[in-house]
Amino acid sequence: MLYFYHRNLLQYFDEILSGDDVKIGKPNPQIFLTAAEKLNCQAQNCFVIEDSLHGVQAALAAKMHLIAVPYLIQDKYNEAFYQADYLATKGMQNFNPEKAFTLINEIKNE
Repeated sequence: MLYFYHRNLLQYFDEILSGDDVKIGKPNPQIFLTAAEKLNCQAQNCFVIEDSLHGVQAALAAKMHLIAVPYLIQDKYNEAFYQADYLATKGMQNFNPEKAFTLINEIKNE
């Protein structure tokens, strides 16, 4: 949260949650479902951008769209990552924001 404050990024977010805001942490989907509820949005209309295995598992359990950018290279071999709508197999090394935005717009307009 402090990062968002110091970088003047809070203005771009309607809601910000952390693990402190839920009783059960990832891989339980509670944090994502709580965020959707606070935004008055159905889970299947939400996108999650995740870099961790537990986060990916939580997003899948929440039945949300998933953009996976593995932080740890060994995580990318976990089958959960391959269920993502978009997977940057080499993490930030080959993450393509244009491709991610195109995917979001395509799914949003279905």
